[in-house]
Amino acid sequence: MAIIRSSWAAHPIAIDGMINAPQWTGAGQLSLGSAGLFLVKNDAQFLYLAFDLTGDNGNDASPGDYFWLTIDVDGNRAVTPNRDLLYGVFPGQPNRIAKCYMLRPGACTGIVNEPTESQQVMHFGPSMHAPTPHRIWEMRLSLSEIGIDFAATDRPPTLRCGIRVASTTPSFVQESPANPFGDFSQLHQIVLARQLDSIYPPGTAGAVIGGVGLIPASAIGTDGRANTSPSYFIHAVDAAFGGTLNIIGNRVMMQNLWGQGARRYRVNHRVGAAPFRPLRQNWSNYRWNGTTYVLESYGPDSNNTYPMLDPSQDYSIDDLLLQWNTSAGFAAGLYQLQVEFFRADGSQVTAPAQTLTLLIDNNWPRVQLEAIRHNGNSIGLCGIEQLTPSSTLQFQFTAFDPEGNLGSYALQAFYGSGQRVDIVPSVSYTPNPSRSWQGVQSLTVNAPAAFPPVTCAYQIRVVASPRVTNGYHHLSPTSDSRFITLIKPAGTAATVAVLERTTDKMPFGV
Repeated sequence: MAIIRSSWAAHPIAIDGMINAPQWTGAGQLSLGSAGLFLVKNDAQFLYLAFDLTGDNGNDASPGDYFWLTIDVDGNRAVTPNRDLLYGVFPGQPNRIAKCYMLRPGACTGIVNEPTESQQVMHFGPSMHAPTPHRIWEMRLSLSEIGIDFAATDRPPTLRCGIRVASTTPSFVQESPANPFGDFSQLHQIVLARQLDSIYPPGTAGAVIGGVGLIPASAIGTDGRANTSPSYFIHAVDAAFGGTLNIIGNRVMMQNLWGQGARRYRVNHRVGAAPFRPLRQNWSNYRWNGTTYVLESYGPDSNNTYPMLDPSQDYSIDDLLLQWNTSAGFAAGLYQLQVEFFRADGSQVTAPAQTLTLLIDNNWPRVQLEAIRHNGNSIGLCGIEQLTPSSTLQFQFTAFDPEGNLGSYALQAFYGSGQRVDIVPSVSYTPNPSRSWQGVQSLTVNAPAAFPPVTCAYQIRVVASPRVTNGYHHLSPTSDSRFITLIKPAGTAATVAVLERTTDKMPFGV
């Protein structure tokens, strides 16, 4: 088993099959022997991977040229059916990624039909590692698809994977480690980069508190809301904060304070205009010891101070000042944070003055599907309705956030095999002077003219997403739903082409 340390992709990598600088400079590497190299980078959304097969100089497109990438999604060193993944080459479509779920050691489902942000491209040409044209596979995998959550506090950002690459001309099959399709106990470990070395774009970090997660302090206004560019790792628009927040120190300032002898610090907070008082929290962080991550725990002492992280050490979350669980006893409101630093003897180390303001809101939007009516009469739960050409269907629902931090809402109908009709397409927050949007209460809408498309059982679902972030992504949506069966009028029956979740197609080599 090898450990591959990914490096941070400062800009999204274009998946075009070109392995060149600066996109792939500094990437984590694994030697595949005479076959070539396996390269790894990541950002907050994607894991970028490349097979730079400098040993495959035959431009073949047959089933004999392929790759496998097995992923131990839950990290338990064993095959977990319908959870762990195999990626490979889609037959006849070399620029389409094939995704399968593992069923047991050495067996997987057919290629699945699921929406994905993952991509793959096959290329034949030179690279930064060899001028002679050769086979290249370049791809990106969605972090959420492979089980990586940068906001998770219970595990470091690591991933176990296995590799097979094959070539027709010259003929070879290279596996790393051995039997990656059947034995997950010795898979390689990819250690993802959690952040840039300087974490925030130049000039955007706060003087002491650099930011919250990936959101720099300069992107957070005095009203406690975050706004970032659409091209940034996380796009926030007038977003409040919630969940567990990683309060990150300014790296340069942390190094300076450490050099002045600072070894402990205190985080003070207040809500509204109340006096500042110490913020007491407990958390864990992983420290890299040169071989693996070691879990270390942190908490306040009797003086409400925490130990400073040694800036020369490598942590899963570098420069972490505080992991603040805002959902545990912190009411919605406007909070302010300040930090003061101390030497080991208790004397204070002067730091620049900074007050970071955060609007905290952990209250979920109120979501309710209140009524479904056929010709004005309510349809009961699991009701079966025979429609006529003159039938009218109405839906009454609420998607309301009293604090004004609603991000979007939609009313949808699901049927068949994951097929969907948007009764009310997604309605999203529009920036306005108040920076507030509550949504709707007891709104009644008519079904679209073409609804229902077929006779079927339907799940009618109203879903709402909060405009609240933890610094890495927005908090999850909430929903309410009912199930009804709708029978179309005689003579208007329609058929639906059901897209099965899995196909009978298998990736090359399986």
